[in-house]
Amino acid sequence: MKRQPKKIFFEAIGIIDNSIAYASLRELNGLFRVDLKSNNCTYISMFPNEKEGENRLHCSAEYYNNKIYFIPRAADYISILDLNTEKIYQTAIPVPAENKKLYYYKKAKFAASCIYNNSLWMLPATFPGILKMNMDTEEITVIDNWVSDKKYYFRNSMCKINNRLFFPDAYSNAVIELDMTSGRAKVNFVGKDNKGCSSMCSADGINIWMAPVYGPIIKWNYKNDTAEEYSNYPKGFIHKAFDFSKVYSIQNYIYFIPEYGNMAIKFDTKKNIMTENKEDIFKNALGSDCLFETDSFIYFLVYYNGFEKGYKISKSTNEISDGSFFFLEGENKRCKKHIEAVTGKAGIINESVTFGLSEFLTALSDEDNLLQTGEDNNGFFN
Repeated sequence: MKRQPKKIFFEAIGIIDNSIAYASLRELNGLFRVDLKSNNCTYISMFPNEKEGENRLHCSAEYYNNKIYFIPRAADYISILDLNTEKIYQTAIPVPAENKKLYYYKKAKFAASCIYNNSLWMLPATFPGILKMNMDTEEITVIDNWVSDKKYYFRNSMCKINNRLFFPDAYSNAVIELDMTSGRAKVNFVGKDNKGCSSMCSADGINIWMAPVYGPIIKWNYKNDTAEEYSNYPKGFIHKAFDFSKVYSIQNYIYFIPEYGNMAIKFDTKKNIMTENKEDIFKNALGSDCLFETDSFIYFLVYYNGFEKGYKISKSTNEISDGSFFFLEGENKRCKKHIEAVTGKAGIINESVTFGLSEFLTALSDEDNLLQTGEDNNGFFN
């Protein structure tokens, strides 16, 4: 009986061209080759020296000079994939100076990355500093002149304008501004009622739109440091913790994807009014997460009661379509690696939500006779 392909999701994906990419599995430890035309995925290997059962190992990935750099979120190392051999080597993360006043959560080290002027810039989630890697020598410099005793938490919310990167704190009105030419960073404090933002974008290279965690939508002119705050939400809008997960612009409109908020928002920049952006996919949704972006699409995950589903938004038309990726090759190999990793440490396999009886039997079966799985299995495992 032919099995249904399993759906898997990625946050960290290094895109080589319009057809091929390599990605780190969002749940558990796994490197995959991705066919971007068919969305079919092939398991390559596990990331060495990382926990097998850890979720969200990497926050992002960057392709440069026939290598892909996987930036750690929960991972302990920067993993570098050499595409000539499909082998991984690793670089250690600098150990930050111990400061009990700082909030450093090791499962949320970094949030985003960017390559500029022959350097790889790694932006923190809670790591006390920005990392700059020289792409020729792979030497790492820590930029922490902006770090204070204040608690920061940054999300995958970077906004790039020319040689500058901006990323907002999720719990205050602080916005870090990094000049990638000079290598200096500073803290801006944006807005009066800004309680923290989860995402940023700019349509004109001057004004930065900020999606609030809770509170007003912010438009910040970073050149003259003036901010406008908009609270005229549509009738029926209810604030929740982390209202929006993503903001993006198309033509004269700014769109806000809800995280836990109860509606998607469309902001008309000509009239300065916002309306509900009625999309069926957000009806009865429990929440959403932005996964990653390509030149053409924004990929995100929507959570429903009992399952989750992947979508993508066209950056040119705003059309929403299926954004799922399918695990078609290498499942037998992946399941066996899971068994080897678990039994090698504990000597026993405990059934869990990430590895159940069907996965165990899959690993023991022949590749051509894998067990059928249900259509509603939207994750990597049941």
